[in-house]
Amino acid sequence: MPVIAGTTLAQFKFPTQDFLRQKYIISIEAFSAVDVPFAPSGNAVITSANLKNAFLQLYGQNPEAVDAQGIKSSGDGTWMDNIPLVAMHRTFNGTDPAVRDLYGMVPRTIIWEKSFVNLANGQTLGNDAAISFLFLVGYIGNAGDSKG
Repeated sequence: MPVIAGTTLAQFKFPTQDFLRQKYIISIEAFSAVDVPFAPSGNAVITSANLKNAFLQLYGQNPEAVDAQGIKSSGDGTWMDNIPLVAMHRTFNGTDPAVRDLYGMVPRTIIWEKSFVNLANGQTLGNDAAISFLFLVGYIGNAGDSKG
């Protein structure tokens, strides 16, 4: 997800992710510049400090058809709220916090255009040049294919 230079925004929306549309998302990983210095776009990846103060908001379908009380699913919404990016960081690089396992989830369809990364209250990226948030998304495709 590219971010323009010198931004003072605290919320960063995902661009359209046509390839992931209608796929069941099963995992997400996040990276910092220590792991991968540059995104495929050529932008630098977010710093370790940015990784530590960023949170993911995922808007999508509630994967549960009926809850424990027998109430039907309430449809689309922000069912995954304020997930720390450090909870999705698995690369042991000696600098950033890391987790052993993938950030797994009940397979769900994400509406990427309504999902975003936000920073902790009062934080900014402090970027003089364009940078990118970099994620690796695991999914199950419509025909059962599994990609990363």
